[in-house]
Amino acid sequence: MDKEKSKLPYHADIGLFDKMINDLKTTGPEGVNLDTMWADIGATKDNLRSFALNLGKYVDLVDSDNKKIWLTELGTTLRYMSKDERSKILASKLPDKYRTMFKWIHADKELRSNEIKRKFIETWGNIISPSVLDRVISTFLNYCAWIGIVTYQGRGIQEILIGM
Repeated sequence: MDKEKSKLPYHADIGLFDKMINDLKTTGPEGVNLDTMWADIGATKDNLRSFALNLGKYVDLVDSDNKKIWLTELGTTLRYMSKDERSKILASKLPDKYRTMFKWIHADKELRSNEIKRKFIETWGNIISPSVLDRVISTFLNYCAWIGIVTYQGRGIQEILIGM
């Protein structure tokens, strides 16, 4: 698998991601020690923290050199936005693959997560294992819900996603 295809974030805890972004809003451009930030948000022993960090990097809100973490220019602008403004700007700045997957939901108005997985494979091929694909799609959907561009109705086989 080439590097581009393996970059999609997966298994990210959106609650931990939210805590990370909110904690970093009070730091300066020099950032903060990564271990300090994890301690500040109560995640020093959380095994999922690297997944949240990968999501933050993928959507261009944070960057890190594995010692320090800081908000990107886009992440910094969130400090000064209302929730509605944040949703609009983050929706307009979706990474290419996220933008494509969102367009599938938006075009159909209602789409089940299994249909997104099928479209993913049809578009990019069977590039990741089924369990990782589940986590990739889940992370994508949770991020889209976090920025307010999809809503869930139901769970499991009855799950329907509605694009805003």
